[in-house]
Amino acid sequence: MQKWTLLELLPFKALITGLVLLLCGQASAADYVILFGHHEGATGETPLAYVERDVRRMKDLFRDVMNVPDANIEILIDRSADAVESKLIQMNERLSESDGYDRLWVYYSGHGDAKGLHLGSSTLGFDKLKGLVKSSRAALRFLLVDACRSGGMTGVKGLKGFRVGQNFSVESYDANQNIRSEGMVMISASSAGEDAQESDKLSGSFFTHYWVSGARGAADANKDSRVTLEEAYRFAYAQTLKASSRTLVGTQHPTFDYDLKGKNDVLVTSLGESKGLSEGVFPDAVQVLVFNKGHRGGALAEIPAEHEIRTLALPKGQHEVQLRSNNAYYEGRVSFKSGQSHEVRFEDLERYQYAALVRKGGSTKKLSYAARVGTFYQMPVYDGDSLCIGPTLNTDIDTRFLQLSLGGRWCRTIFENRYLENQSDRLGLSLDLAYPYSWRRLTLMGGVGGRYDFLFQQLTANRATESSRTSGIIVISPFIAASYDFGQRYFVESRARLNTSLFQDINASGENAWVSSVGAGVDLSVGFRW
Repeated sequence: MQKWTLLELLPFKALITGLVLLLCGQASAADYVILFGHHEGATGETPLAYVERDVRRMKDLFRDVMNVPDANIEILIDRSADAVESKLIQMNERLSESDGYDRLWVYYSGHGDAKGLHLGSSTLGFDKLKGLVKSSRAALRFLLVDACRSGGMTGVKGLKGFRVGQNFSVESYDANQNIRSEGMVMISASSAGEDAQESDKLSGSFFTHYWVSGARGAADANKDSRVTLEEAYRFAYAQTLKASSRTLVGTQHPTFDYDLKGKNDVLVTSLGESKGLSEGVFPDAVQVLVFNKGHRGGALAEIPAEHEIRTLALPKGQHEVQLRSNNAYYEGRVSFKSGQSHEVRFEDLERYQYAALVRKGGSTKKLSYAARVGTFYQMPVYDGDSLCIGPTLNTDIDTRFLQLSLGGRWCRTIFENRYLENQSDRLGLSLDLAYPYSWRRLTLMGGVGGRYDFLFQQLTANRATESSRTSGIIVISPFIAASYDFGQRYFVESRARLNTSLFQDINASGENAWVSSVGAGVDLSVGFRW
């Protein structure tokens, strides 16, 4: 029996849908969207970094996944409350001329409190905002607010006491003549006393990121290629709560309120009807993060590791894909083609482990360890001394943002002239602190090191030992380093240093005095991670 993919069935599905609408005599359906945001809040509020990216992500969702034409999408960035009110009134006037089954979506990202939205120096109260949305002639009206303490808008229902199986219940009335849902839904990113948080890693706010991810398919709990309002909210709630629980600010609970009538579930996205998208299929049991054409574009969508749903509706083009498990991290660019399904495989991506995994935040492990053995080369400390060459042994401890290295080294230098020979054994103990940046298998680092060298000297004249002396050298060495991983556990590394040495020597008056010397050095090593 021939199997048909979802994409192959689209033309037949569209034809059947058209015939049903024609036979039933239903008016056409359309979505109208107002997206607005403001980076600045009231006096004393910290400016937000990713408001415009949140708004653009929502626009991409409506345009690419929900097939809303650009003519039906209005965007306002950093505009006053009066400008937003004016746009809402204009949209209501436009909808008053329509006789179709229309849906109005209003979305906001920015500062706010329990009473309203802070649009720079102006404030848009929730009562006025809700009144403008509710007065629209659209059959379904949605108000989504991603702002601090915005639960004051909804009265904070949220998922407190939200039992398994409970949904956005729809009151059924006159079901023989009206099967479509009507009414108003309000969803806020946080409760009345909580902050709505942004993430540098996602380049956006938690709630908006998970709402978009869910609508792109991650929330499709029953795998019917349709994301309902209940599925989208459940997913955004659970993932926002999970992500915010790891921050210093604390947990963030999205909330909702609604007044709906009808028979059908409220549909957010119908993935099978999305035009020009690619279906990304991802491996099981790994967290999936897709970035919009690279990290600078911000996170496009996410699938948690524990979710059974492993598909996302993605725009065509090359996107950065990250797969994270407790033991490994995979990353690379993947090309997604319009109208096609693409299965992302582990072997298509670069694999990282241990330190790189910890640095990228892809593991429950907080520390990674490594041992290195190698050699070092250091310029002479004083004139006439020989090059210092010897073995080195180090232990590295990697955290998310810092590497600490403890090491030891030894070398022997010889100074001689026609009268005197000075043989010096140097045994050094070192501590390096570095900031690492990993890209694929390559890690670049910059940092500073401190070392204390025990100096054991033997002075020989006429082939007879005349005296010996023990002293010390303090070395401060800023450095840059590069390491390259090969295999799953091994790596090679090089560190270039600028050494400033402080030590005691005899001055022109014959007295001991502290002097300094500056020279370069290079460390070469091979390492093993665990």
